[in-house]
Order: sequence, then structure tokens, then C-alpha cells
Amino acid sequence: REVEQLYLDAIRQARRCIYIENQYFTARCLGEAVGERLGEPEGPEVVLVLPRHTGGWLEQMTMDVLRSRVVGRMQQADRHGRLRVLYPHQPGLAD
Repeated sequence: REVEQLYLDAIRQARRCIYIENQYFTARCLGEAVGERLGEPEGPEVVLVLPRHTGGWLEQMTMDVLRSRVVGRMQQADRHGRLRVLYPHQPGLAD
């Protein structure tokens, strides 16, 4: 729980920007903490870098579904237009 608490503290203390790069990003508590910050009138910008889709069908049916729920809640909380969700893309490379 120490690492979780470290992330929560960092999210709550951020002043200008929160940058998260994560393959799965499915932790509801972290998504809720980011959502709270997005609801603040003067909160930080938030940038998430995630893969567009995870690897095989099992990951897509589990991790992608959970990640979509967490990101969807953050998008709903983003009343001030400060959330950016990005994925890397290189033309010509396979998924």
C-alpha cells in the first residue's frame, strides 16, 4: 500500500501538471484522485500516455475494459478541459 499512497500523495500535491505513462492504468483509486483534481477550477493539467489497445484478446477483454472505465470517469470529471489522453503511434509499425 506504500506505493499506492505515494502515488495518491503525488497526485494531491501536484501544482501544474500530472504526467502518467502506464500500460494498463486500471487503479480506480488513482483515477478518482485524478478526477478530483480535474474538478478543481485551478487544478493541474493531466496527461495520460497509454497504449491504444493492449496485447492479446484476454488483455483487451480485461485490462482495456477496466482502463476504459477509469479513463471515462476522469473524462466526466474534466470540467475545465485539462485532461489529455494520448497513445504513441509510428506509421508502418504493427500494432
